[in-house]
Amino acid sequence: MSAYATSAQVRALAADLGVGKVPSDDGALARLIERASGDVELVLGRRGLDPALLTVTQAAALASATCWQACLIATQGGIRELGSDDLVQSVPLVSFASPSRAPRISPRAVETLARTGLIMRSGTLSPPVL
Repeated sequence: MSAYATSAQVRALAADLGVGKVPSDDGALARLIERASGDVELVLGRRGLDPALLTVTQAAALASATCWQACLIATQGGIRELGSDDLVQSVPLVSFASPSRAPRISPRAVETLARTGLIMRSGTLSPPVL
């Protein structure tokens, strides 16, 4: 998997947002960016994008979305990534989920990708008229 953003880009966004939880260790930050890049690939439904083959706007959006996702992961922490705080309690045949569940994907990341045509929606087919 490729990383779609640089450490400098993630640190710049984190500084702008006041996110103090971004790892200072370069290796830890690189791993965070890899996880964020994987999350962005899940949103896109594609793996191994080559930014060189995208338009300048799309490549910038890919990097930006990765930065937003990296900041979200850093803010939520490891417990959130492991799914430990899904706030779901259940008993057989009945589940109760908290309505205040935090997103796993940064809404800003998705919005950034959608504005450039990297995320595309398909229409739905109407049933045939008989």
